[in-house]
Amino acid sequence: MAARRIGRSGAERHRSLARLGLPGLVCLTVVLGCSTLSGPRATPTAGPVPSATRLSEPNPTPRPIPTAKPSPTPLAGLFEPRYAYRFITPWEELPVGEVVIYWDLGDPRRLYYFAWEGVDGDLLEVPGAMGGNWQPVRSQRSGTRIALTQGIITDETETWIDVIDLATANVQGYRVRCPPGEAMGHAVLGPEYLAYGCIRLGVGTVGYYFVPLEAPDQVIARPLPAEFAGTAGDPIPQWLTETQVYMVNDVGLGQEQTGCVVDILAWEPRCIRVPYLLGEVSPDGRWIETRNAEDPIVLPEKPNEVGVLPVSCILSEQATKCEPLWTPIDQDRRELRFGGTWSPDSRSLFLLQGIDCTQKYNGYSSDVWRLEVETSELTRVGTIPNRPLSDEPYLMAAWSPDGTEVLVSEGQSPCLEGVEPWHAFSVATGRLRLLLEDAGIPFAVVEKPQPGD
Repeated sequence: MAARRIGRSGAERHRSLARLGLPGLVCLTVVLGCSTLSGPRATPTAGPVPSATRLSEPNPTPRPIPTAKPSPTPLAGLFEPRYAYRFITPWEELPVGEVVIYWDLGDPRRLYYFAWEGVDGDLLEVPGAMGGNWQPVRSQRSGTRIALTQGIITDETETWIDVIDLATANVQGYRVRCPPGEAMGHAVLGPEYLAYGCIRLGVGTVGYYFVPLEAPDQVIARPLPAEFAGTAGDPIPQWLTETQVYMVNDVGLGQEQTGCVVDILAWEPRCIRVPYLLGEVSPDGRWIETRNAEDPIVLPEKPNEVGVLPVSCILSEQATKCEPLWTPIDQDRRELRFGGTWSPDSRSLFLLQGIDCTQKYNGYSSDVWRLEVETSELTRVGTIPNRPLSDEPYLMAAWSPDGTEVLVSEGQSPCLEGVEPWHAFSVATGRLRLLLEDAGIPFAVVEKPQPGD
């Protein structure tokens, strides 16, 4: 594929990543926000991590869907799709397996796809689109569906979101809005629901609205859990099952952090408040990345301990007695600049002790570390060199079919000025190989099954 130049600077792309909330980034949103903590630190125990239990699966017995409080204007409803999308590469021609969907800020009329077999190309054309008219919506466990929106802008009270099923080429438009006095926040597409937050000036996100994709008039309106106690910032739900989500509050200096697991139908939050950083949930929904430091100012970039916490600790009645099994990590001038990236089997967490191309990192490289969940063993598995014309690397949550290579992008800081190459990094050999010279920003991974599956 010919290289595509991205029309904005790396700094602008970084801000765009923050709006999108891509998986694995701590300093943006997927979700966490650049947070630091303080307060008394729990003493790490030498005993085993409490055994994790699987999250409850959705109840197969249909339950009544609670609806939003009556409003003069419906909070959500079907809407004519904003654009007449044109599929350049139909679903039947996409490679089997995981396909990464990405976009390019410099070309707002196109979406692109990439598959590990080395196949990439144009996926979707958006005729009539202009720069800034739309953005991808973060998609989680969404099957073959992706979503695009006008843009989640905090001074707007409503927006449109188009949900596109790549397998059927069906496009369904939705209009969503916030109650009077509130503005739009982040949105995320889940397996069966489209979720979006509403923000109150001076308070932050006060609640989330869950729109059933098949019945958008039956909006489920939910306030943030009381356990967040006004410190929530803009928490973004991470889908664990069709109806269960995990949420964590943004925190500032001197604050503890709260994480909650809640079923959106019952809305009986189970929460835990801890004096360390809570990160991403593993793909199997059993583990949460954690980081700890003596000095809260250095979190999350320079912890002296890393670990994992069982999600069962949040669900347990003994949640206050749960503690991660910590593992020390060496501190130097480099930083754990982004959140960890989970392996597909949830048995390992990969951490990038990284650099950017500023003068202070001359002579340094970026090391990739693997934290084994069962043994808490931390091992350096490879190095990404600080090459001429390189930029701050980032481990994406996208893996080769055999789970041995993880996608690495560069272009997270202004150093490359518009170029965003992708590489494959082997966690077994430490080998780094170029995949695309100039790619873009991934926002969804869809799975195309084998014929007959």
